[in-house]
Amino acid sequence: MTDPSTTAPADYSLQRDARCPMDPPPAYRPLREAGGLVRVRAWDGSEPWLVTRHDDARAALSDSRLSSDPRTPGFPHTQPTSAARQEIDLPFAFVEGPEHLIERRLLVKEFTARKAREARPAIQRIVDEAIDGMLAGTKPCDLYESLSLPVATHTIGELLGVPPADRPLLQAGSRRIGSRRVSKETGSEAFEDLNEYFEHLVDLRMREPGDDMVSRLLATYAATDGLTRAKAVSTIQVLFFAGWGPSSYMIEFGVLALLLHPEQLALLKADPSPGLLASTVEETLRYATVSVNGRQRAALADLTLGGQPIRQGEGVLVQLDSANRDADAFPDPDTFDITRRAGRHLGFGHGPHKCIGAELSRAEMSIAYETLFRRIPDLQLVLPLEQLPFSTELTLYSLDELLVTW
Repeated sequence: MTDPSTTAPADYSLQRDARCPMDPPPAYRPLREAGGLVRVRAWDGSEPWLVTRHDDARAALSDSRLSSDPRTPGFPHTQPTSAARQEIDLPFAFVEGPEHLIERRLLVKEFTARKAREARPAIQRIVDEAIDGMLAGTKPCDLYESLSLPVATHTIGELLGVPPADRPLLQAGSRRIGSRRVSKETGSEAFEDLNEYFEHLVDLRMREPGDDMVSRLLATYAATDGLTRAKAVSTIQVLFFAGWGPSSYMIEFGVLALLLHPEQLALLKADPSPGLLASTVEETLRYATVSVNGRQRAALADLTLGGQPIRQGEGVLVQLDSANRDADAFPDPDTFDITRRAGRHLGFGHGPHKCIGAELSRAEMSIAYETLFRRIPDLQLVLPLEQLPFSTELTLYSLDELLVTW
């Protein structure tokens, strides 16, 4: 087999097959079968390693020698706005070691399975209100704007204590940060705008604490050495960004996957039990992975991954959508099967940086699926799959619009 360290790298392409836009780029399959790791050329000319296999991805994401700190030499920036993160006070998601552990231990108390269960009545109310709006409005409607976006945004907004009137402004700023089409300067401006807003929110909650996550975190931060106001601002910002974006796209893609597989949807309608709803959520996270960019890491020391030597200072991109379609981990991986045991998927990542809000997202998805198909059982797509406007403008795979009717 050709040594991948001596092969001319191909451009890091995120292009999906227009005939199968729910699937990862087809180029990942031969890479998984041939060895899993290969050099690729990023937008800035750097040449990080691309990880495509499931077991290699899990190993990479749990290896402390691979850093998520964008200030690390060799860190693979996948777009200009990623490079802009070097210029701000980094939140816990992008730091390592004791600094990361201290903040994560404080935050994890707000995102436990118990907290997610306690949030279910509020999520149910938000979902019902969104579907009320769908039923009272005109047909067809955009499922993303009518259901997915309001459910995700209002859920994390309520938890953080973001006033409803402010949420559209924050959504717009978050989209600018996530876009690969904006310049580094525009991305930096978006970061500054969000920082300014969350500085205002932090100052407000310091003066007028309430029954919300921001108030509780500020009280905890005040009693913890080394956790500053600036750190609180950046952490709350990333919680909002991570809270509304991925969840909204995962709800949208889960509904789409079910509508595209009527035999699977029929199973769920016939048995909307907690067990089958839970496995449906896990399978949609595996099958319709919305993460476009590989998880970014830089080697702090020499190591071996998937049999390939990685040198200190080299970048690594862990491609979650490819790993979730690895036949060695998931038999018949391109088949959508809601009865599958898909709990080892990497839809939320893995290791010390695994998504802290995973349980909350699972609750949002399961409530949205059950309620939507119970209240609108004849929901259907307006356009066939090949005409749907898929987009890779953001760092998350998305649809510009998902028109549905009933």
